[in-house]
Amino acid sequence: MELMYGMPSVSSGNPMLSSRCSRKSVGRLLIFQCAFIVLCLLLTSAVSIVTPVFADPTDWAPSLRKQLQAEEACQSLYMLNVKEYRFLNRDVIEARVYCEDGRMFDVTRRSPDMRFEFKECSMNTC
Repeated sequence: MELMYGMPSVSSGNPMLSSRCSRKSVGRLLIFQCAFIVLCLLLTSAVSIVTPVFADPTDWAPSLRKQLQAEEACQSLYMLNVKEYRFLNRDVIEARVYCEDGRMFDVTRRSPDMRFEFKECSMNTC
Protein backbone atom coordinates (compact mmCIF):
# COMPACT_ATOMS: atom_id res chain seq x y z
CA MET A 1 0.00 0.00 0.00
CA GLU A 2 1.37 3.31 -1.02
CA LEU A 3 0.99 6.26 1.40
CA MET A 4 0.90 9.79 0.19
CA TYR A 5 0.96 12.45 2.92
CA GLY A 6 -0.39 10.00 5.50
CA MET A 7 -3.44 9.00 3.39
CA PRO A 8 -3.83 5.74 1.49
CA SER A 9 -3.72 6.32 -2.21
CA VAL A 10 -6.52 5.31 -4.57
CA SER A 11 -4.14 3.04 -6.41
CA SER A 12 -3.57 1.04 -3.20
CA GLY A 13 -5.89 -1.65 -4.42
CA ASN A 14 -8.85 -0.73 -2.18
CA PRO A 15 -11.36 1.22 -4.32
CA MET A 16 -14.09 0.73 -1.69
CA LEU A 17 -12.27 3.04 0.71
CA SER A 18 -12.44 6.01 -1.66
CA SER A 19 -16.06 5.29 -2.68
CA ARG A 20 -17.19 5.04 0.98
CA CYS A 21 -15.65 8.40 1.79
CA SER A 22 -17.33 10.05 -1.15
CA ARG A 23 -20.70 8.47 -0.28
CA LYS A 24 -20.49 9.77 3.28
CA SER A 25 -19.59 13.26 2.17
CA VAL A 26 -22.33 13.24 -0.49
CA GLY A 27 -24.86 12.06 2.13
CA ARG A 28 -23.81 14.78 4.55
CA LEU A 29 -23.99 17.40 1.82
CA LEU A 30 -27.48 16.22 0.89
CA ILE A 31 -28.62 16.44 4.53
CA PHE A 32 -27.27 19.99 4.85
CA GLN A 33 -28.92 21.04 1.59
CA CYS A 34 -32.29 19.61 2.71
CA ALA A 35 -32.00 21.35 6.09
CA PHE A 36 -31.20 24.65 4.36
CA ILE A 37 -34.23 24.31 2.06
CA VAL A 38 -36.54 23.54 4.99
CA LEU A 39 -35.17 26.54 6.92
CA CYS A 40 -35.75 28.82 3.92
CA LEU A 41 -39.33 27.57 3.54
CA LEU A 42 -40.05 28.16 7.24
CA LEU A 43 -38.65 31.69 7.12
CA THR A 44 -40.61 32.47 3.96
CA SER A 45 -43.87 31.28 5.49
CA ALA A 46 -43.22 33.27 8.69
CA VAL A 47 -42.65 36.44 6.68
CA SER A 48 -45.86 35.92 4.72
CA ILE A 49 -47.95 35.66 7.93
CA VAL A 50 -46.82 39.00 9.39
CA THR A 51 -45.58 41.62 6.94
CA PRO A 52 -45.36 45.35 7.44
CA VAL A 53 -47.85 47.55 5.64
CA PHE A 54 -46.86 51.12 4.94
CA ALA A 55 -50.21 52.82 4.42
CA ASP A 56 -50.49 56.56 4.34
CA PRO A 57 -51.72 57.71 7.80
CA THR A 58 -53.81 60.38 6.09
CA ASP A 59 -56.07 57.54 4.92
CA TRP A 60 -57.10 56.40 8.39
CA ALA A 61 -56.02 59.17 10.82
CA PRO A 62 -59.04 61.46 10.20
CA SER A 63 -61.52 58.65 10.90
CA LEU A 64 -59.55 57.75 14.04
CA ARG A 65 -59.73 61.34 15.30
CA LYS A 66 -63.49 61.55 14.61
CA GLN A 67 -64.22 58.25 16.33
CA LEU A 68 -62.00 59.14 19.31
CA GLN A 69 -63.74 62.51 19.70
CA ALA A 70 -67.21 60.95 19.48
CA GLU A 71 -66.64 57.94 21.75
CA GLU A 72 -64.09 59.18 24.29
CA ALA A 73 -64.39 62.99 24.09
CA CYS A 74 -60.68 63.18 23.35
CA GLN A 75 -59.14 65.86 21.19
CA SER A 76 -56.00 64.06 20.01
CA LEU A 77 -52.68 65.90 20.12
CA TYR A 78 -50.41 63.32 18.55
CA MET A 79 -49.79 59.60 18.01
CA LEU A 80 -46.75 57.53 18.89
CA ASN A 81 -45.70 53.92 18.33
CA VAL A 82 -47.77 53.61 15.18
CA LYS A 83 -47.53 50.08 13.80
CA GLU A 84 -49.10 49.06 10.52
CA TYR A 85 -48.78 45.46 9.41
CA ARG A 86 -50.56 42.66 7.59
CA PHE A 87 -51.57 39.68 9.72
CA LEU A 88 -53.46 36.77 8.15
CA ASN A 89 -54.45 38.93 5.16
CA ARG A 90 -55.75 41.79 7.34
CA ASP A 91 -54.25 45.27 7.54
CA VAL A 92 -53.81 45.92 11.27
CA ILE A 93 -53.12 49.34 12.81
CA GLU A 94 -51.90 49.89 16.37
CA ALA A 95 -50.96 53.22 17.93
CA ARG A 96 -50.81 55.21 21.15
CA VAL A 97 -52.87 58.42 21.07
CA TYR A 98 -52.27 61.32 23.46
CA CYS A 99 -55.21 63.64 24.25
CA GLU A 100 -55.14 67.34 25.13
CA ASP A 101 -56.45 66.57 28.64
CA GLY A 102 -53.52 64.22 29.38
CA ARG A 103 -55.25 60.89 28.79
CA MET A 104 -53.67 58.19 26.65
CA PHE A 105 -55.29 55.45 24.60
CA ASP A 106 -53.95 52.36 22.93
CA VAL A 107 -55.73 52.13 19.61
CA THR A 108 -56.21 49.01 17.49
CA ARG A 109 -57.98 48.38 14.22
CA ARG A 110 -57.82 44.79 13.01
CA SER A 111 -59.21 45.38 9.54
CA PRO A 112 -60.03 48.41 7.35
CA ASP A 113 -63.75 47.64 7.54
CA MET A 114 -63.78 47.52 11.36
CA ARG A 115 -63.97 50.38 13.85
CA PHE A 116 -61.05 51.38 16.04
CA GLU A 117 -60.89 49.88 19.52
CA PHE A 118 -59.73 52.14 22.38
CA LYS A 119 -58.12 51.08 25.64
CA GLU A 120 -57.46 53.92 28.07
CA CYS A 121 -54.17 53.55 29.85
CA SER A 122 -51.88 55.33 32.23
CA MET A 123 -48.13 55.53 32.11
CA ASN A 124 -47.80 52.42 34.32
CA THR A 125 -50.24 50.11 32.55
CA CYS A 126 -49.30 50.56 28.89
